[in-house]
Amino acid sequence: MDAHRLRFDSHPPRAMMWLSLRFSEAFRNGISLQPEGTRMRRWAWVAMWALMLGGAQAQDARDLRVVPRADGRGHGGRFAVLVAVGDYEDPNISRLKYAAADAEGLYALLTDPAVGGFAAEDVVLLTDKAPDAVHKPTRNNILAMLTATSKRAANPADTILFFFAGHGIEEDGQTYLLSRDALASIPAQSGVELAAVRKLLTGKDCRAARKIIFLDCCHSGEPGRAAGGAMSDAFYQELNRWEGMVTFSACTQKEKSYDFEEKGHGAFTWFLLDGLRGAADAAGDKDGFVDLGELQKYVWQKTSAWAVQRRLVQNPFCRVEATGVVYLTRAAGGSGIPVVQPPKPETPVPMTTTLKIGCEVDGASIYLNGQLVGTTRAGHWVPLANVPVGAVRLRVLKEGLPAWESEVQASAAGENQVVVPLQTRPKLTVYKEWPFDAAEAKRRQEETGRALGLKGVEEEVDLGGGVKLTLVLIPAGEFLMGSAETSEELARMYSRFKAEAKWFDPEHPQHRVRITKPFWMGKYELTQEQWEAVMGDNPSQYKGPKNPVESVSWNEVQGFLQKLNARAAGGGFALPTEAQWEYACRAGSGDQFSFGNAQNSLHRYGNYADKNTNLDFSDKEADDGFPNTAPVGRFLANAFGLHDMHGNVLEWCSDWYGERYYDAPPSDDPTGPADGRFRVLGGGSWGFNPSYCRSAYRGWDVPTARYVFVGFRVVRSARTSE
Repeated sequence: MDAHRLRFDSHPPRAMMWLSLRFSEAFRNGISLQPEGTRMRRWAWVAMWALMLGGAQAQDARDLRVVPRADGRGHGGRFAVLVAVGDYEDPNISRLKYAAADAEGLYALLTDPAVGGFAAEDVVLLTDKAPDAVHKPTRNNILAMLTATSKRAANPADTILFFFAGHGIEEDGQTYLLSRDALASIPAQSGVELAAVRKLLTGKDCRAARKIIFLDCCHSGEPGRAAGGAMSDAFYQELNRWEGMVTFSACTQKEKSYDFEEKGHGAFTWFLLDGLRGAADAAGDKDGFVDLGELQKYVWQKTSAWAVQRRLVQNPFCRVEATGVVYLTRAAGGSGIPVVQPPKPETPVPMTTTLKIGCEVDGASIYLNGQLVGTTRAGHWVPLANVPVGAVRLRVLKEGLPAWESEVQASAAGENQVVVPLQTRPKLTVYKEWPFDAAEAKRRQEETGRALGLKGVEEEVDLGGGVKLTLVLIPAGEFLMGSAETSEELARMYSRFKAEAKWFDPEHPQHRVRITKPFWMGKYELTQEQWEAVMGDNPSQYKGPKNPVESVSWNEVQGFLQKLNARAAGGGFALPTEAQWEYACRAGSGDQFSFGNAQNSLHRYGNYADKNTNLDFSDKEADDGFPNTAPVGRFLANAFGLHDMHGNVLEWCSDWYGERYYDAPPSDDPTGPADGRFRVLGGGSWGFNPSYCRSAYRGWDVPTARYVFVGFRVVRSARTSE
């Protein structure tokens, strides 16, 4: 029969029931319609509920049986709803390459009389490829089909199976499955709430006693479109609230699931299908049938090992709420059927078990639920005895390598093996090529982040009271410091501001400098609300919580840094050196500004003396929209993602100023003269013309000076993630 067509040939009344329910009862099952702040999470799900109980309704069902508990329940029917969404109508939701293949593969397996034994009329398939509108995977169709099918599973011995391959969005702790017609911007109104699915399957109308969930989550997505992420804590906690089910997930917290390109499926789903076809039994007791325990072990081991071979991290999660031996499918070549024995008295479930840890790295410390329990041996399993049955937290640490942490399920039956994919980091690079473009700047940041074991190139520091400080990772590298143009050339370029050649002499000679270590730098100039969160006051004249703090002396900034380092975990905050500041400002540019040499483009990148400022030396031809300080981040960022490096406020640096310091400075990490009278300032301000806003500009003043056009931003050493 047509795999996409729902049939009610043997149940005519149910056809009418389904039609009446399609646009009504689906909306009375707890679907939330309240919009909340959206945070995109990209999940290619596979959700499958069932214990695959044997059935008395179909002829093939008699071949698949369950060893029941002592309650004497019989066998019931088996029903399935399979959903695959690969192509979304919303262009902001990225395409999933193998969603349809995953669902169609499961449909073929379930309806194969020699393997799954489901009656084809009891399996509903909704995909993008459906020839009719009724079987497209829209929100209404999904809810209507699931509502009707859950009502059919009215016998405690029945099985109900729900499979979803597609995306999901987490919005303020609620998870929504994205149907074909969903909108990423309003998932609460257009998606299918996961809690509503649970309500349908655990409600009074759906009486199937045991259920299994398979979730293939958190795919990384198609480049250039909506990106995905790892399984969130909120979603993980949602899974752990589902009672009376067996829950399988392709990965655990903080991990992603990946596609098995060579097989044309998600990796987890490929091993799930392979296991159900008989591979799990071949690796188990070889009795000709795949049971739940065999499948759990097979999928767990195969998926995690597959990921390790590709230097990825993916460890399936499993939570078991069911009891009894559950036969899922007939293995290929299986002969006969398992004999259902009379119920035996239940034996006590062991409270502890053995967990074997495998790792390619030698000498890494193994922590179980926070306690040090052993070290890894390269090429050998390390057995951990007396491990509590159930969910345990594993953490494996090796100095100089990214830490690995995951929650795993320790089963009372069979072997428990976990492959820990500790990966050696690439070495930190001091990049020599300069100048470089924005794409290269981003690549260097990301590569440096990976070498440090970081999850991204930005981090936030909580200052309390809801105020946060955002830092951007700046990679190590070489650059030419100072002006490429001569003083005379610069004076001619800025002659309309009555520039004199001697103004530019301290910027020469241009010389090569190596910044040998990566560092964090404030994405923005320090704001007034950030200063106030640490110091308790606001010395600025031009008030605004998001405006840069000004009217602070170099000495007062030292007091701020001292308090910040005492408050923030790890400390390490300072003012940038003059070399760090110019290197970060240029962001790969060898021109006068981070964006090139065009003075008439400066108003897009910085707040400087324009017609709004109305000073004698203002650029009367430009309009940046602000007469004095502007809120940080209002202008375009440079290639490293730093805002307001040109203009807004001058920024204090840590160095003493030396007018002839550039004549013979050290090449590696220069920090300025050993002493002096003035401290360095960089970047220009809202009260300065463009000549003072160039990357190479060197300002200076006494460390006690306070001006309405002087502020600062912070740097922090970049440490290896543990």
